[in-house]
Amino acid sequence: MNILLADDEPDILKIINTFLTGEGMNVFMATDGDKALEILHSNKIDLAILDWMMPCKDGMEVCKEIKDLNSDTKVIILTAKTHIENELDALYSGADEYIRKPFDPRVVVLRAKKLLNCDDIYKTGREANNRRVEGRRESNSYKSCDRQK
Repeated sequence: MNILLADDEPDILKIINTFLTGEGMNVFMATDGDKALEILHSNKIDLAILDWMMPCKDGMEVCKEIKDLNSDTKVIILTAKTHIENELDALYSGADEYIRKPFDPRVVVLRAKKLLNCDDIYKTGREANNRRVEGRRESNSYKSCDRQK
């Protein structure tokens, strides 16, 4: 799967790229909207993960162009904007998902895999969740102890 990742924050690019490539995805990175569109025009992109507030063209402008060019390309908008009106604007403009910053990169990967219909998501997701739940049970369980009087 080819992923376009566009954000003007290098740390966010690095972290999300690490998680996505760890899942076997091919990631193209851009630090602004113009570069994102260059990548889009020269590659088949299955999913675009776009920061809303970037230099040149913002993520919403890029999202609209993506949807005008190819409605099959899925779009996730990342943003520090927290108002419901912003989320509605993004979804009405063609975004398939909306993730508020700060976020856990595992959530970004999971939502990306869901949008891309990755078959292994349910099996590995259930296994990971079962391990987390089991770990919580073990750490919260009370161990009996004998008290001597």
